Amino acid sequence: MIETRYTSLLSPHRPTARCLGVVLLLSACASANAKEPARADFSKAPGVVIDHVPASAGVYIGSPSLVVLPSGEYIASHDEFGPKSSEHSRAVTRIFRSTDRGETWAPIGKVDGQFWSTLFYNQKALYLGGAWKHHGNLIIRRSDDGGVTWTEPTDAATGLLAEGQYHCAPQPVVVHEGRIWRGMEDAGGSNTWGERYRPFMMSAPIDADLLSRQSWTFSNYLPIDKGWIDGKMRGWLEGNAVVAPNGQIVNILRVAATGVGGVGALMRVSDDGKTISFDPQEGFIEFPGGAKKFTIRHDPVSGRYWSLVNWVAPEDEGKREPGGIRNTLALTSSVDLLDWKIERVVVRDPDLEHGYQYPDWQFDGDDLIAVVRTATDDGLGGAHNYHDANFLTFHRLEGFRDPPVDNRPQGQPPQEQGADARLRPRTGGATPRNVLFIIADDLSCELGCYGAAGVLTPNLDRLAARGRTFLNAYCQSALCNPSRASLMTGLRPHELGVWTNSPHFRETSPGVVTLPQCFQSHGRHAVGIGKVYHNYGQRLHGDAASWSEPQVNHWGAHFHDWFVPGRGSVLHGDWAKAEAVQRADVPDDAYIDGRSASLATQKLRELKQVGQPFFMAVGFWKPHLPFNAPKKYWDLYDQNNLPPPPSDGPPSAAPAIALHNSQEARSYTDVPDRGPIPAGKQRELRHAYLAAISYVDAQVGRVLDELDRLGIAEDTVVAFCSDHGYHAGDMGLYGKLTNFESGTRTPLIIAAPGMAAPASKTSAICELLDLYPTLVEVCGLPVPAGLSGRSLCPVLDDPEATVKPYALSQITRPVYVEKAVDAIGSSLRTTRYRYTRWSQGADGSARVPGPVIDEELYDVRRDPGFAQNVAGQAAYAEMLGEARSRLAGCFAGGAAPRAPAVNGAGVSN
Repeated sequence: MIETRYTSLLSPHRPTARCLGVVLLLSACASANAKEPARADFSKAPGVVIDHVPASAGVYIGSPSLVVLPSGEYIASHDEFGPKSSEHSRAVTRIFRSTDRGETWAPIGKVDGQFWSTLFYNQKALYLGGAWKHHGNLIIRRSDDGGVTWTEPTDAATGLLAEGQYHCAPQPVVVHEGRIWRGMEDAGGSNTWGERYRPFMMSAPIDADLLSRQSWTFSNYLPIDKGWIDGKMRGWLEGNAVVAPNGQIVNILRVAATGVGGVGALMRVSDDGKTISFDPQEGFIEFPGGAKKFTIRHDPVSGRYWSLVNWVAPEDEGKREPGGIRNTLALTSSVDLLDWKIERVVVRDPDLEHGYQYPDWQFDGDDLIAVVRTATDDGLGGAHNYHDANFLTFHRLEGFRDPPVDNRPQGQPPQEQGADARLRPRTGGATPRNVLFIIADDLSCELGCYGAAGVLTPNLDRLAARGRTFLNAYCQSALCNPSRASLMTGLRPHELGVWTNSPHFRETSPGVVTLPQCFQSHGRHAVGIGKVYHNYGQRLHGDAASWSEPQVNHWGAHFHDWFVPGRGSVLHGDWAKAEAVQRADVPDDAYIDGRSASLATQKLRELKQVGQPFFMAVGFWKPHLPFNAPKKYWDLYDQNNLPPPPSDGPPSAAPAIALHNSQEARSYTDVPDRGPIPAGKQRELRHAYLAAISYVDAQVGRVLDELDRLGIAEDTVVAFCSDHGYHAGDMGLYGKLTNFESGTRTPLIIAAPGMAAPASKTSAICELLDLYPTLVEVCGLPVPAGLSGRSLCPVLDDPEATVKPYALSQITRPVYVEKAVDAIGSSLRTTRYRYTRWSQGADGSARVPGPVIDEELYDVRRDPGFAQNVAGQAAYAEMLGEARSRLAGCFAGGAAPRAPAVNGAGVSN
């Protein structure tokens, strides 16, 4: 920890800057010698003192605001309130400037008739908007000289926007869709604090005359209902205009409710800014410090929303009303505005009569800078309570996004980063700037490059010829949602609490940082095209926080991807599930994967033109059911002479719970819902599946061809995988949903520029969640702590290297349920055996399986086809005991099953 330094200041405006990157524990001790004459002592004030007024003056510092000018100068402001101020007649706001990034400050102006105001910059001018006085007219001023002089709002053409009683604070101004948006409150609802405030939204075109009343649009006013929050509701105020992940403007407000401190209110704003609405059933959100004023801003670098809040520390809970506890200032963030995480405590003082409140802040490169209304000791008796601030202070939170966000579930110790987590230069080449990540859906290892004779995949074969083919790569779940959530977060399904196709991982583990988010935080432009996350049946559609721009072709049911003559090449949302196969003579773009390939090639051209490093994820929907590739891909195969599946029946002695009845295929109209599937239909299904594989392969080829044509392949690492395997007739099954080899084994090919021994295959055991640390490291970026995967870079350097002794896959029974499950199957795959334990299920959020129901053990060396379960054979008692112990170790104490390093470095849609 950095040592905290308190420096005596020569004057209020010549202090020493201090970073708030550590927790500041401020002493509440008074002077040891009370008889000495009082002298100003600002050493207890954190940060840089911009202004100070002793409490004896009867004037207090309020409403701090901060803006960074294009010149790099900082402008700050505060108003004055208190019994000897003019807040109720003609309020005063003071303006300050720093030309050295906040190290020192100087006063540059005084504005008479300005209160509760926000500084913002627009169209080469500085603005100050707020009220004329305490509950006064709504006004705005402009400065064309950096805050020294200001216009006077005398009428509707010069900044007098509305007459009446208005309330606000330094609330953020946001620009969206060519308009400026700002939250405000009418104060005429009653004479009682809190309930008198009726929020509304005001907006204007960015190029309009902002001093003209005619330029502004005002929404309706929204009063409170005192019956909300079990009758504890007192008021809402000081709202934040924010652009939500769906692109809609929302207003997030401070909530005053008796005895309630961690709640905010989210109001929705119509696109034209004329209507604001609130649903009490869903509009109250958990927000730390929600009883006090806060500022929310969106960070395009991390893709997160950030705020500084007066969080109530556990040791302070219940000591007074939450709105009066302002002795702790904390940094918090969210990916979706709904779930907020405390990242760190910035300032804390055990004395509740000290306050660090009303922070206004801005991004400044890698730092966050803030001005704070501070009430603390000053050697002159100090502030006489937390509310009546005697300081305006400036703070710089250096590298506020660092250290890398830890993905560990709460309470889990940090993962030690071993040799495989160090950054090492890539052999023989420069570190790539870009990532092209391609993922298919339900694709087994029946590919030419994996030795599947007769399966035509020339484009994946040529990718393998320039990369590393992982022969023993395994998913964490043979089901779309948990597998993709695990891969993209670097955490296992049981760590995320995601077992089936719902819920979304953001609902169970909202604070995790996804793979593309990690790249965004290091300056990459993150693009998502197609099915990267799960695509149907969830409250959240995809993950907007993962991308620098809206994702496309990512949402809808698979059976909506159907060629319907005369209806165009689109997803047909009104289309009912029909046949499992379609053999239409249509171009590739008739189906969504062809259109995604076209979008991907177009986006590559755009990214090449602007020269911005990128992380591009392209998710192909095939070969998932329905199997409806264009006819030309069917014509590649002879239905009467197809490559056979790996096996035609289940393993001997396999428990029934390990199998399924091909329910996914049976949900289509041309497959019987019970009984044997006719041999002819099975041949047709397999034919259609292989055609879909070749169709996906062709789309992969289109994207790779464009990457090569543009000349950026040598600066791009390419990774290809599926979300899991698939039984296309193997073991007599159609579908995934098993812990067998065909269900869990997935293709994985990584091609990095300059890698050692390209075209080599490796037998190293690995998992899909290893992709996260691998892609981060291969691009020369720091690997976040807390990931459950291990970097595969040692294997990219040497195909004989290994990084882990086993892979773990999990699946539930039944599969398509969100909460209670009957059983959880956890399967370990080593180079020696596959061991699967079926355990009693629990609530879907459970992290640890229950008592054992059944077991499977397969001897990989003697039975490479996994034809016989030997768990019940005495000759395998020792191997079974070892496997049991190893799997039990994965869940000891509920901890995540992180494989240690080894020597050598309903119905699916």
